[in-house]
Amino acid sequence: MSKANKSGRWRRRTVRLLTRNVWLKVSSLLLAISVWAWVQSGQVIERRTRAKIDWSLPQDLVSVDALPKTVVVTVSGPQGRVRGVDRSRLKLHVDLSDSEPGTHAVDLVSRELAGLSQGLTLVQLNPPALDIELEAPLTRRVRIKPLVMGEPAEGYQRHTVRAEPETVEIRGPTSLVRGISEVPTDIIDISGAQETRVSEVPLAIKEKTVRPVNLRTVEVQVQVDAIMSTREFDEVPVVVSEAGWIANLASTAVTLTGPVLELGGIPQDQVSVIVRVPASVQDQRRIVVDYTPGEDDVQITFPGSDSIEVKALGPSRFVLERAQ
Repeated sequence: MSKANKSGRWRRRTVRLLTRNVWLKVSSLLLAISVWAWVQSGQVIERRTRAKIDWSLPQDLVSVDALPKTVVVTVSGPQGRVRGVDRSRLKLHVDLSDSEPGTHAVDLVSRELAGLSQGLTLVQLNPPALDIELEAPLTRRVRIKPLVMGEPAEGYQRHTVRAEPETVEIRGPTSLVRGISEVPTDIIDISGAQETRVSEVPLAIKEKTVRPVNLRTVEVQVQVDAIMSTREFDEVPVVVSEAGWIANLASTAVTLTGPVLELGGIPQDQVSVIVRVPASVQDQRRIVVDYTPGEDDVQITFPGSDSIEVKALGPSRFVLERAQ
């Protein structure tokens, strides 16, 4: 049998299968659709979701505690409608605009839930009621306290910590604001720091109903400097720069000051004292040269950065004589 004949037989069988008892198949399909529609419209189910709470407070009063933004609602109704509940449209309006200072018991169940589709029923609110405490607001200026954690790198230490600005105005319920003397910042981590760090960080007020006035972030400078120390080098060789002269001292002691890590890395044999013969010397056979910081008559050489300085030299007077 050819391939074309086989294909034709397969198509004819398929057509007979689909067209056999066609009315029975159509009736079954319509029945299934009707049953599905009945289930969607007739079966009642419950669903939990959330509704937004829209608060209206007096202009001259604030809530001591943070007001909840949503409430859990349970609705019931036909399965198809319940599944289509639009959470963004559910809203519970709580009007306290005529309230006086003090604690108020707010019955949420008695409030109308807006945005609930027709055919759906509100079953439960959680919580069903709230206690809201209202009081007058207070504005006060307090100090900003930067929070710093971590330790600088080895050989470095933290010094001053300064916030700019140093104070901030805060506003909130009177009972809370009166108890606040300083406002912390977010944590600034200086772990491993080898230099001063400047960070822009937000304020971190733990009282949720207290807010800073016209300020959200501050600049905090954490000064990190190298740990300074001193180190004395004994038996430092004394060298006369000009030929034909000798010094009365073969060596002296040099005391250096600077970053502790740098000082520790200076080899003893790389420190030396160089004495220069003044240009004004003519026929003199013996002269005295004193060490004066900042002048070139006596120079102390050593490896390292400009952070290292000579603290002391002793003896610091050198007697130079012409060699015989």
